Amino acid sequence: MVNHMRTLTRLAILILSCLLLSNCVTQIERSKTQEIIYYKLGTNLIDVFNTSIPWDSGEDIEYLERRDMRYGEFGGPFSFCSNARFHCLHGGLSVVIPKGEIVEKKWAFEGIECFLHSSSDNMSEITCNRNNLWTKFTYSEESGIVRYVRSGDPDEPYILLGTKGLFAN
Repeated sequence: MVNHMRTLTRLAILILSCLLLSNCVTQIERSKTQEIIYYKLGTNLIDVFNTSIPWDSGEDIEYLERRDMRYGEFGGPFSFCSNARFHCLHGGLSVVIPKGEIVEKKWAFEGIECFLHSSSDNMSEITCNRNNLWTKFTYSEESGIVRYVRSGDPDEPYILLGTKGLFAN
């Protein structure tokens, strides 16, 4: 219980520091290693997408203090499968996003089927399904994927730390 409270306190301090210090977003932004980081709400976990390797890794939030690319055992490779019409990713997330304005309600590419829930203010809610595993995410052309949930953890969303997520322009 004490360790749990200590972790929550550290997390609260980190998030508060990020909000108060303007350079925190710069530190969390894509670095030389091209890391895009998402925080799992209500936990001390983050999901690190290193687009230069490419590798997706689930890490403790303390990873943000070292940013050394020494990833733990929870993760694995992913691949980009994009073409002229779609952004596409296989791996930790399986997503397909039409490039440009999203006008279709349903689409499929590379074995991933997707549909648009809603779209407003340059933000789109999309669900993609591959092999009965789904990812529901919020996407904008400017910021990329800013939030997602997966079928394994439907009540625990991940939110982008920084301003540029996967597939941001």
